[in-house]
Amino acid sequence: MSQVLPPGNSSYGIVGLQKGTGMSNVKNAARIETIKKTVERMNRDAVCYITRIPRHALPEGRVLVHNDARPQPKIREHGFRAWTQLKSSRLVECHCDWAGVDLHGLPHYRVMG
Repeated sequence: MSQVLPPGNSSYGIVGLQKGTGMSNVKNAARIETIKKTVERMNRDAVCYITRIPRHALPEGRVLVHNDARPQPKIREHGFRAWTQLKSSRLVECHCDWAGVDLHGLPHYRVMG
């Protein structure tokens, strides 16, 4: 099975794309293309996953983002993930209370869709 692993600080690559996955070549090729597009988008948006809320303002142009899982007090619980990235048109400001966590005044966003 393929997985996306960070080889550096915020640059992502693809590992584990070997033949013999048990899928048809067409299905496997489509899966690989989807993964490649996701990795390209993550690199373009300079995605950097976090494990705790930043205590200070983010650098100009970077924003705090979370996925569509139900917000949890701790990041990485029950599928809840958060990251910083460059602000893009794919993001909308989120008005959830992030499970009551103090975000230190940082606005946060979610991916549109």
